[in-house]
Amino acid sequence: MDYNLCTRCKGRNLCKKPFCQIISKVKQFSKVIENTGTNFTGTSPPSCFVGRTDYPKVNLNILTPAQVDKYSWTRDSPAFWYKSGLNIPDILNRRSGMIAVRAKVNIKSPDNKYLDIAQEIAQSKNQVDAEYWLEKKPKYSLSFDSRMAPIGSPAEVKKAKITGNPSIARPIDKAVSDTDLKATSAIQYLYKKNTDENTITKIMSLGLLGIEKNRKLVPTRWTITAIDDAISKNLAEKIKGHNSISDYLVFQNTYLGNHFEILATPNEWQFEVIETKFPKSVWNPKGAAPILFSDHENYYGRKTYASNVTGAYYSARLACTEYLAKTKKQASFLVIREVHPEYDTPLGVWVIRETIRGALKNKPLKFDTLGEALTHMKSKLKLPFERYKKESRLLSNIRHQRTLAQFA
Repeated sequence: MDYNLCTRCKGRNLCKKPFCQIISKVKQFSKVIENTGTNFTGTSPPSCFVGRTDYPKVNLNILTPAQVDKYSWTRDSPAFWYKSGLNIPDILNRRSGMIAVRAKVNIKSPDNKYLDIAQEIAQSKNQVDAEYWLEKKPKYSLSFDSRMAPIGSPAEVKKAKITGNPSIARPIDKAVSDTDLKATSAIQYLYKKNTDENTITKIMSLGLLGIEKNRKLVPTRWTITAIDDAISKNLAEKIKGHNSISDYLVFQNTYLGNHFEILATPNEWQFEVIETKFPKSVWNPKGAAPILFSDHENYYGRKTYASNVTGAYYSARLACTEYLAKTKKQASFLVIREVHPEYDTPLGVWVIRETIRGALKNKPLKFDTLGEALTHMKSKLKLPFERYKKESRLLSNIRHQRTLAQFA
């Protein structure tokens, strides 16, 4: 099997091979999509996203199946996917069954009736039925992105009309209505009101948050990382006032071929992610050896973008800072992620966020010393641990801090 097919061809069968693992997982939906006419009523989960191609003239998309579906929300709920233990084909089935109904919008002059409809859908706490008239029948396809969940078949919209009754939660209504509230403050407010980051991303991406004159459409891919960054940065500042944990804690979890070993140490706040992409996994399809990427921040945080681990860094940091905020503790966190060949299709950074959240909800293993904790982690990882020790700035900093303490 040529795993490079998944990252380059992305299911379009350009190689003309008789078998494609992406096509085999979702081919049942190609006939459903291509038999859809130019006029249909569908139920949005609700789900909307803004593309980044041809920026500042971007594609504004409403994702919807081509029928009314009371379970449509399951097509756009990473938390549900994780809790239900859905596998890659399950997730692809849900995503590929939707049409990306889209229109071109200029972010500099976004006065557009389709944008008004998308904004209503994005704000709604319930599913929304809408009728769509397309320029032509949709053609089946499925596109992938490192940060977002897969996107189904695009189709240009001619006209759209909401036929259901959107219902907006009070916190969202308040944040959207307050045109004097800065975007960062609106994000923190919604998060405190238990609005999940998936919902905040949608409304932020559609230009519904922030000071009125500064509001604009933002590509969803960028917004996902911006939301994870803003929330986790705020939480990190708050946990610095807490006492450190008293033991060395190790958390573990595996989902969709992604294995995590997470170390929390009784030190002041530091954070590091080290990712290993094994050969034949989605990000190292033809490599002969594992590839390592890492990014780190000290007590004072980052001043530059985590360009090695990219969006996954901020999703991981959000999960870890949430844990410390909940337990009212401070710690240094080392997150090691091994991406195995089983992860053969990119699904987005929600995989990292939800898998780490799941790990941190489990009872940790406690150790008296750093050496004992690392010895245990070593037994659970496939890559020789010396590679991680050599790569890790956090472990180096901790060893240096211990030496200074002993010297004093």
